[in-house]
Amino acid sequence: MCKGFRRYSLLRGAVIVFVLAGIGVTGFVVWPLWRVTLPVTTPKDMQRISRELRTLIERHVAASNGSPRDARQRATLGLVYEANKMWPEALRSFRNATELDSDEPMWPHHAAIAWLETGDLDGATTWLRDYAARFPKFTPLQDRLGAVLLEAGEIDEAQAAFEAIIAHAPGSAAGYVGYGDVRLRAGDHEAAVVALEKAVRIDPTYKLARYLLGRAYRGVGRMEEAEREMTVGMVAGRKYLTDAWSRHLNKYETGIGALQERSADLLRAGQPAQAAELIERILVEQPDNAASAVNLGIAYLELNRLEDAEEVLLRAERLDATRFETYINLAACLLRQKRFSGALQYIDRAVELSPTAAQAHLTRGLILMQQRKNEMALEALTTAAGLDARNPKVVQELANVCARLGRLPEALGHYRALAKLLPTRWEPHFGAARALYGMGWLDEALAATNQGLALAPRESSLLAMARQITGANNP
Repeated sequence: MCKGFRRYSLLRGAVIVFVLAGIGVTGFVVWPLWRVTLPVTTPKDMQRISRELRTLIERHVAASNGSPRDARQRATLGLVYEANKMWPEALRSFRNATELDSDEPMWPHHAAIAWLETGDLDGATTWLRDYAARFPKFTPLQDRLGAVLLEAGEIDEAQAAFEAIIAHAPGSAAGYVGYGDVRLRAGDHEAAVVALEKAVRIDPTYKLARYLLGRAYRGVGRMEEAEREMTVGMVAGRKYLTDAWSRHLNKYETGIGALQERSADLLRAGQPAQAAELIERILVEQPDNAASAVNLGIAYLELNRLEDAEEVLLRAERLDATRFETYINLAACLLRQKRFSGALQYIDRAVELSPTAAQAHLTRGLILMQQRKNEMALEALTTAAGLDARNPKVVQELANVCARLGRLPEALGHYRALAKLLPTRWEPHFGAARALYGMGWLDEALAATNQGLALAPRESSLLAMARQITGANNP
């Protein structure tokens, strides 16, 4: 509740007390009743919620009903909903907490998070503008506002939000990442480099910062550094600033659906260790959950825990022998152990279960290449490309197997297609140069090499290729 509304409520309360006192009713009862106007938020259908989560919600709903003017209790209930991805309920609870205590910036911050998750971007943006203006030093609000405005193309206003973060939290990478992103979109690559280099110094693990720095380096002509940074940051997501309340989220995360969603997000973000911890919790609650067993196998593969990965994937197979992804990952696990015959048996089962899954045919091609069965590998990879022609890994391996088989014009076509899919990578140009050199087209091979060198001027493979072509031209 804003301060102006508080003053109005006080005045109106005083009038009510005066009138009722005239008929013999004291004001001591009226004031608390006037304030109790915010119903406690509960889900519409509690029966569809897991027993553990239902018990948790009921406990905090009862606590909120017992202390109806306690903003922290409403916010705690909101946190329960947020942790379990119940966004409409979280939004209402945090808005209630904000009404009860308008001086605490954490409540509107979490309301904004929930609001964005409901998909109401306009409502969330209006809310963020209001509360970021009220709390200019509260950097998590500025961070969310800046990101929303940036995506909306409001770069001047977004820049002001990120500048506020730099002013009030200079030790955080967030402000510099946001400011650098703004300057990139404005075409000011020099300023972007300065900001993003500072962000990377603060947090070298921040992939979005590395990716944006690579783009900024490209803008100022530092191509080799650009290649390195963009490769490191290829899978990139924004790290939002958190507040003290956010640290309690994990404590309330009990819904299986929320755990599954978060673990999947962690796998996509390249954080397999954290994903594995959550999936292990899911499997304690649901030991027969085959999908989670597969995801745990994937996490273990990413951690190079190959024996553990094989064990849990075999468990997934016992639980449900119809899931093709189980067999793809079992094949990948055995491939990394160089157990090619077993890997081929598993991938053949995956293809049988899902003949239109491009990943199955790609994995089959990789296994066959390791066995030097290149004609069969070509057939598998051609099928994969027919199913997913824009998958760079498929196109790369198809080019490589064509080169192995001496089918150089076909290899050249695939390398050129790969260069379009990966415009910042030097490797497709190197492959094209080797194919052209093998076909005896030396001038074209040198041109392809120079295209690669424009992206990676110091790459030893390209420099060696250039010397080889020059030597062949001048025997």
